[in-house]
Amino acid sequence: MKKIYPKSHGGFSYEIVEREIAESLFEAKLIAQENILMVRGIIQIRMEAEG
Repeated sequence: MKKIYPKSHGGFSYEIVEREIAESLFEAKLIAQENILMVRGIIQIRMEAEG
C-alpha cells in the first residue's frame, strides 16, 4: 500500500519512506542471518562435545 505523506504536514515524500523501510528490512535480514549462523555454530560445538 503506497502512501504519500504531504510535506506541508511535516511528512516525507513516499520515496524517502520506501527507502527507509527497505534499509530496515535489509538490516533485519542481516541480523537474522547472523543469528542463524550463531545458532548453527552452537549446535555444532555441542554435537562435537557430546560425540
